[in-house]
Amino acid sequence: MNFLACNGTWVANVDGFSCDGELVSVPRQELATMLNDGGATAEEWGALYDITMQIFVSVFVFLCIKRLLR
Repeated sequence: MNFLACNGTWVANVDGFSCDGELVSVPRQELATMLNDGGATAEEWGALYDITMQIFVSVFVFLCIKRLLR
């Protein structure tokens, strides 16, 4: 399966979207390698997980304290 890409910019108008450059066909494998090359590292995923858990615990503790003070 191939995907359409625009080597210019996509422009939204009343009729929909149009490309002000040239439409090019990109194979699925090439698109997958382009997307995976810029992925997060294991350390970045770990940091994201830690921050997410800290936010969850903070909100949970806040709601518990709020409920106890009622």
